[in-house]
Amino acid sequence: MALAAFLVSVLPSVAQTGKKPFTVVDDIGLTHFFDLGGGKGTVSFSPDGNYFVVWSERGRLELNRVEDTLRIYRSQDVKNFLERSGTVQPPTPLWVVSRLGEACFVIDKWRWLADSNGLAFLQRTDDVHRQLVLADVRTKSTKSLTPAGENVAAFEVQDGRSYSYSSELRNPPPKAVDEPAATVGTGRPLVNLLFANQPASGPPQIHVWKVISGKRFEVNQNRAAIPAAQNLAPQLKGESSGLDITVEQGLNDPPLLIARNERTSRVLWDPNPQLGELDLGQASVYTWKESQFLPAGSRLTSSYAAGVMAVAGIIVLQIGEDCPSATTEDGPCAVSAYESAIEQLVSEGIADRERIGVVAFSWPSFYVMKLITSNGIHIKAALIANAQFMGDYFQHIALVDDPADPQGQVRDSVIGGPAFGEGLEQWLKNSPSFHLDRITTPLMMVAQGRWDALLMWAPYAGLHYLQKPVDLIVLKTSEHNLTNPHMRMLSQGGTVDWFRFWLQDYEDPDRAKSEQYKRWRDLRKAYLENERKPAGNSAAPSGS
Repeated sequence: MALAAFLVSVLPSVAQTGKKPFTVVDDIGLTHFFDLGGGKGTVSFSPDGNYFVVWSERGRLELNRVEDTLRIYRSQDVKNFLERSGTVQPPTPLWVVSRLGEACFVIDKWRWLADSNGLAFLQRTDDVHRQLVLADVRTKSTKSLTPAGENVAAFEVQDGRSYSYSSELRNPPPKAVDEPAATVGTGRPLVNLLFANQPASGPPQIHVWKVISGKRFEVNQNRAAIPAAQNLAPQLKGESSGLDITVEQGLNDPPLLIARNERTSRVLWDPNPQLGELDLGQASVYTWKESQFLPAGSRLTSSYAAGVMAVAGIIVLQIGEDCPSATTEDGPCAVSAYESAIEQLVSEGIADRERIGVVAFSWPSFYVMKLITSNGIHIKAALIANAQFMGDYFQHIALVDDPADPQGQVRDSVIGGPAFGEGLEQWLKNSPSFHLDRITTPLMMVAQGRWDALLMWAPYAGLHYLQKPVDLIVLKTSEHNLTNPHMRMLSQGGTVDWFRFWLQDYEDPDRAKSEQYKRWRDLRKAYLENERKPAGNSAAPSGS
């Protein structure tokens, strides 16, 4: 489900609590049990039930690394902990395995060996490679089972000398020194033509290897679809023996690792004791009824920095759009939902109609572009990040002939037809990019990588040409959901600064941000000048 969020300026809560405000730095450093990259962490018991392992992750901003950790406990130690009366210190793990990486999935696909003497997992070594690693619980040591230059996809491990695995091999990117004076571009995706360091598109070659008594040989070569290459071994189900280990957390309750048996439960590990000294703000469920939209809750993406803005005095309303996908009703449905939410907040006295912002990530960027070109409710400031779809003509044409992009027909359906012939009339009518003159909202556009910047370029260039208040930031990353600490700091920190500037007239006194605010003050002048001009008179997009 796609997500967007509305932001409403209110009085900050810091003065009421007296605690230090929760910041982006604090957010990045939180230890959590469910990774930001989209997967989910679990607790897993060994097959014999003698051990269990807990995965967790946190950002290390001082190192600009993501740290993944496997905490291995003896089950009997935890059972004894639950049986004791009075105040008892929780048992420490038998062993902690930690790995650092530039982004998430540093430790991935971890599983117990059949004999319960260790775990195997994939360690991310760089953007494209994952290495198979064995963690021996008996010796408390790790051993790399595959070369660092391979990208292991699946595996089955008996022990350190006998195992099978599949690895992916993609064609290496061409070297700049070998680039000819002329290149045949026919049939090639635009991204490969413009960025020579990108690997060739298309499915990877999958090789299956087997190691017996330390000797490696290839079982299958370039078998892209064999089931064994996709999932060599399922996760073994462990025996918990009456012991239950869970993660408990709520809207306002940080995560805790809880151990329980049939009679009692106790906190086994509080991974974030520092939060007790911080003002985290308060979150609550807010619902409303509207004929075309039923909100459904889900977690915000890391781009929104919801908790940090709540402490800064900005209410964040998360919206889960449940609109008819791949139809022309998709955009109008989302706009209707947004307008309904705003009207409800204003009518209840929660929101000031003149100080409302909106932020979106990925596909909902299209909804925000529809909203701010609709000539409807005024939005004081907006931000879109990693806008993989904006209903933009150039973006569509740049992707439509790429075999790696499956969304071409979906984009046509959302706008109303192919971007050629009679269908072009629907693009002129329904694409927000052909109505940029209607925008008065200051807009920040955050691209995640150079290719992303190219795909977001047309609306930015049009708004800049029209002297509209627009700011373009290009992050040096290829991640979709940001997990790298430095990238999260730039993205979330920029989001907080942007909305506090427009909704609260606030500027961070940090001297390192002086150029940022100088640029935004110039945008404010453009904004005020645009406010004095009549709004664009192009025909309203469909559903507006």
